Amino acid sequence: MLKFALVNPSADAGHDLDYRFAQCLPGAPEQFDLGAGCGHSMLASVAALGCRGPVRVRMLNTGERAVCSPDGAGRLRLRFVHDPPLPTRRLLTTGRPVDSLSFDGRLLPVSLVALGNPYVFVDAARLGFTSLEALTRADHRLLRRLERLRGAAARRFGLHLGRTLPKIAVVGAFRPGRLAVRAVTVPGWHPGIALTGAACLAAACAVEGTLPHALARASGCSPAALHLDTPGGPVLATADTGVSGSAGKVLYGTGVGRKRATVLRTYTDLARWRTYATA
Repeated sequence: MLKFALVNPSADAGHDLDYRFAQCLPGAPEQFDLGAGCGHSMLASVAALGCRGPVRVRMLNTGERAVCSPDGAGRLRLRFVHDPPLPTRRLLTTGRPVDSLSFDGRLLPVSLVALGNPYVFVDAARLGFTSLEALTRADHRLLRRLERLRGAAARRFGLHLGRTLPKIAVVGAFRPGRLAVRAVTVPGWHPGIALTGAACLAAACAVEGTLPHALARASGCSPAALHLDTPGGPVLATADTGVSGSAGKVLYGTGVGRKRATVLRTYTDLARWRTYATA
């Protein structure tokens, strides 16, 4: 899947970098989806520009703000910042912590949460999975079923069916103190989990009544330090929350750390202005 990050110094005094993400659509390389965000490409952009200290990023696709910063161990951390704090109820696309979508001829409970990207969270136990290993072994048959679920969710979100959103993540409480997750991207299984997906899952765990919140409670883990098991390895995500008067529970920010970004190639001539980087 070909992805582009379009960056330039920000004209806004509160930001260092303006960032726009573009993703080619499967089977149509001349068409792009400009509505999504991509945390890994944001980190790759910071690495490609050689930024040393914290970088304040304005995400033009989604209207959100983030800070990319080194952790002192050669790794990067991305934190989505909400200032003023965001009432957690506003993360719920429909205003409800749980909705039902048509799936294999029945109604399947899901949580529709939007942060970084809109996500559909599904309880792995509802699909018959009892371990990350079993979920990881699931093949194209489950993928096709989840793609149909994604279509139903897109209609609920009011999104175009031919685009890359919403994302799907199957979440399980298989081990004490941890959650397991396997995610669907376009056009297939994600090798781990998107950085925006980890941040969105941490935020969803902080919203009472959602499926991720129930699973986090069942496994005894906290969104303040959410340990995730993915097919690509462990991920640590955080959600910082508090209570603010009439707004009730609010979200100050979400973060994902321990990430590395590497510049692969740089072209400086005008005909080939691209920088290739990975994170």
